[in-house]
Amino acid sequence: MSPIPNYFSNPIIAGFAPDPSICVVPSRSSSSTETKTSYFLTTSTFNLFPSCAIHHSTDLLNWELIGHALTRRSQIEMRTPEAGGGSWASTLRYRVEDDGKGGRIGRWYLCRGVFSRYRPQMDEREGRWWAVLLGVRPVRDGDGKWLEPQLGRETFLVGVEWIDDWPVFNGGKNVGISTEGPRGIVKMKMEKVWKADWGERLELGWYEKNTPLKKGWSLTERPGWLTIHGGCYDLKSPEAPTMLLRRQTAFEQVFSVVLDFKPKKAGGEKAVIFKIPTDVSDEFEEHLHTLEHDGPVALEIKATKMAYFVSIKNSRSGNMATEVIVESKFMTKTPPVGQPFLGVMFGLYAFANWEP
Repeated sequence: MSPIPNYFSNPIIAGFAPDPSICVVPSRSSSSTETKTSYFLTTSTFNLFPSCAIHHSTDLLNWELIGHALTRRSQIEMRTPEAGGGSWASTLRYRVEDDGKGGRIGRWYLCRGVFSRYRPQMDEREGRWWAVLLGVRPVRDGDGKWLEPQLGRETFLVGVEWIDDWPVFNGGKNVGISTEGPRGIVKMKMEKVWKADWGERLELGWYEKNTPLKKGWSLTERPGWLTIHGGCYDLKSPEAPTMLLRRQTAFEQVFSVVLDFKPKKAGGEKAVIFKIPTDVSDEFEEHLHTLEHDGPVALEIKATKMAYFVSIKNSRSGNMATEVIVESKFMTKTPPVGQPFLGVMFGLYAFANWEP
């Protein structure tokens, strides 16, 4: 009797996480002879810093961001790269070859196509083979037309069979959202509510645009808060504005912050953002609204498949002050130079009117 298939929902890493490269590292427990397999996977970060994200898993379905390979300015200096520039398609490899041979049946399978570099990887527990690859989850608009995926390119997992010593992905069928996965493994659901931890260290998953010239934020100046100091670059600058960004990981998601803005002079800006401009010709539309009170305000971005709802609320009463609606199709504009490789990012931003 054939084993019952185990189906899961792709992607295995949601939100902008393209160009996956994976390696297997067998590890042996010091207290027993039991061998436990670890999988390490890296994805592209392009012009975001820190760069070259590294994820870890023990079952191929559930992954955790554990760090980045490029974390210092001495390692990667990104000043004014084009959209989609920066760190591309890093590779992870771990090889233990006692007999000087490796790969499958003593041979390595190479691909001459620079855009087809993904290779299968064996699951040590079952002896089955799997492959990671980038994929997208596009949606249709009200007219039935496909929209460019605002979540960006994500990491998918598919099974691999060897037929006549050549790898066949996903049984030769199109890769869908529901996919057969490793048996006996349950893919954990994403947390419905996540709250930033403004503790002693900045959590993994926050990024800056380009390599920062200096640190523009603090977790110690006001305990329990993130303090952002406005820099000399605004959102239109190709340089490194003072901002911290996180990936949008689901079509329907809410990003909200309480903002306490205390400018020392006119012209300063603090805001929540959800799109990094990709060209100086990007249009900006300002909506000015007088608030009914001084002090902190609640800023919120509510994402849906078709639109983003950006609102300002009274942080005390919760009363809505103003709301702006942005259609999703405007979030995937192709820049004149480069490519819109990044997915939508939610973030925090500050500007000090051209002063450092």
